[in-house]
Amino acid sequence: EKLSQIQNPLIKPERYVEHAYNSIHRRYEYDPAGELSRTLDKLRGETRYEYEANGQLLARNNGLIVDGE
Repeated sequence: EKLSQIQNPLIKPERYVEHAYNSIHRRYEYDPAGELSRTLDKLRGETRYEYEANGQLLARNNGLIVDGE
């Protein structure tokens, strides 16, 4: 498991976690509040997560379907 932080001058800082041992090779991205903001993997592609101001999951979007919670 490798954790790194990337500073983007145009956007807020983001954190990435990659699990290289995973055969799917999944990447997790977190927002500055520590909430999961995006996952990327070879099998499912990209999934984005949206949250309400109180931190509750609002929606999960995989590009085809948006699941509201």
